[in-house]
Amino acid sequence: NKEQLNKRCERWRLKLAEYRFKVKHIQGKKNHMADYLSRSPVEVAEEDIEERTQYESTSTQTDLSFSSLNDNLIPLKITTA
Repeated sequence: NKEQLNKRCERWRLKLAEYRFKVKHIQGKKNHMADYLSRSPVEVAEEDIEERTQYESTSTQTDLSFSSLNDNLIPLKITTA
């Protein structure tokens, strides 16, 4: 939608207005840096076992609410909505 595009462009214009910069168009054939960045190999990140661990609990919201009443370690009370 052209109206949405104009609003988006206006928001960008306002955000960028505080900076001094020049925009220079570089033809795709001459823009080797963009080509390098798009083809640059990325190392595979090692997975952290902690991130993949899932925890299961048989506790209910009511159990947690009652437990939190006398819990000195957790400074908040879990309540039901």
